[in-house]
Amino acid sequence: SDVTSDLAAAPASVDARKMLALGLDPARHSRLAQQSGRLADSYISLETAFERVPASTGFNIEVKYPNNIKEKQDSLRVPPRNMLVDKVLDVVFRCGKGRHLLFSSFDPAICTLLAAKQVAYPVFFLTTAGQQLYADPRKNSLRQAIHFAKSAGLFGIVSEASVLIRCPRLITEVRAAGLMLCTYGAVNNQAEAVRIQKRFGVAAVIA
Repeated sequence: SDVTSDLAAAPASVDARKMLALGLDPARHSRLAQQSGRLADSYISLETAFERVPASTGFNIEVKYPNNIKEKQDSLRVPPRNMLVDKVLDVVFRCGKGRHLLFSSFDPAICTLLAAKQVAYPVFFLTTAGQQLYADPRKNSLRQAIHFAKSAGLFGIVSEASVLIRCPRLITEVRAAGLMLCTYGAVNNQAEAVRIQKRFGVAAVIA
């Protein structure tokens, strides 16, 4: 198994001698345990984020929602989409006044609800642009994403970038539909990829 996983999972009661006998690095395990603790401590609520982050800093609030397969595999207990969106909007309208922010989600129904329940903040549909396949056809290609975003009255699309680098004319199709286009993905760490997107009119890149 992965060494990092072994180290992170090793119980605190295992002494250094036993860890060495297993081929593990006690010092590295200690560092990983400390990092894990800091990560848990840093997991805060949206309301707390609004309180602690300067109001001059804008937020991209991605609203995640598991698909049915993921929900069953991980035995997740999640609220209905309508309830989740209401709770997010309640926090935003109580605590986010005066801050620039936008909403985004890979879940089409979440996007539809966010757009229907408020008009103060733009809503973007996140898409892998066909890099992964889903039961919902709206998630399976950039053209399907364009059709959905336009019909749902969304502000724009946030697409995985590598597809657009290979076929830049898709950028033109998004813009022609009257939608703002932003991108994400590892390829956005490459200067040439960013230049191509800028040339064809991508509004923002997320590295």
